[in-house]
Amino acid sequence: MGGDFYDLFELETGKVAFAVGDVSGKELGASLLTANLQALMRSLLPRASADLGAFMTEVNQHLVEASPAGMFFTLFVGVLDAATGELHYVNSGHPPALAYSDPSNTVTKLETGGMLVGAMPGIQYEVGAIRLSPGSIVAAYSDGVTEAVNTAEEMYEEERLLATLAACRSGTAPAVYAGIIESVQDFSHGAEQADDITLVIIRRAGNGAEAAESDGGSPI
Repeated sequence: MGGDFYDLFELETGKVAFAVGDVSGKELGASLLTANLQALMRSLLPRASADLGAFMTEVNQHLVEASPAGMFFTLFVGVLDAATGELHYVNSGHPPALAYSDPSNTVTKLETGGMLVGAMPGIQYEVGAIRLSPGSIVAAYSDGVTEAVNTAEEMYEEERLLATLAACRSGTAPAVYAGIIESVQDFSHGAEQADDITLVIIRRAGNGAEAAESDGGSPI
């Protein structure tokens, strides 16, 4: 069973919360931990979205107590205020999400955060912030995307992901998602993959947001 995790939901404040993570190990224990993490996200984040650092510290403590020895998460969590474009996030040892800004055509790697989640108690997390202009896109992904291999055992890598994101930037969130997945599939050409491929796309559209992940996309 896979160890990748993702979630996407609207908070009562009208903000959009999203997360992508990867738990060490691919056995039943990893799947149980991902279910535990999703439950924590849904129960704790609505009241803690104003302080993501404190939220992550609380999640870390829960998972330290619940996780078997040697199991931990990398995790990216973001909360977007679609009306203002303000995105607050914490990156806990995860591949940095990519924020593609329109119309400047610049990419910002969202790296601010702290240590892996569940590795040790008492960790404090720094919160990053960025303002997204209308049309800007955030791509949060697992390392299964950039580490996808082809039949020659070459990796897809971040450079290809950036190029594909730039090529798809004018599309809707579902179109950007589909373009990246198609690019990874074309590159891998049927080669067996060692890891899950997980991708969440958030696009600011006017005063709202569009989102897309593995089961499709919808406006929020």
